[in-house]
Amino acid sequence: MGKPEIEKRESGNESVRLISFESRSRARARMNEGDDADSSHSVALERHFTVPEVARRWGMSEKAVRRFFANEPGVLKWGSPETRKKRGYCNLRIPESVLIRVHQRRAG
Repeated sequence: MGKPEIEKRESGNESVRLISFESRSRARARMNEGDDADSSHSVALERHFTVPEVARRWGMSEKAVRRFFANEPGVLKWGSPETRKKRGYCNLRIPESVLIRVHQRRAG
């Protein structure tokens, strides 16, 4: 993945930075000029992967991927807890930055 390309534009009274990301279908994200470059990166705008997508890409079982990412900070988790009569389940959505972080940590 490459670095985002930054383009500055003047529109009316404010200056705007348009950032295009190569890995996204959405071509541009809009931000105010006063923001820091570090704080402008938002996990909410990143691509989020499902457990089967990561398992297919990494050639692993879904169970192993769930174990890797179950307690990882930044992963979206939702579902219902297990009760006496019903099995619990947990959906995970893994942001691209978390995926890269875990891969780098595991690769050594």
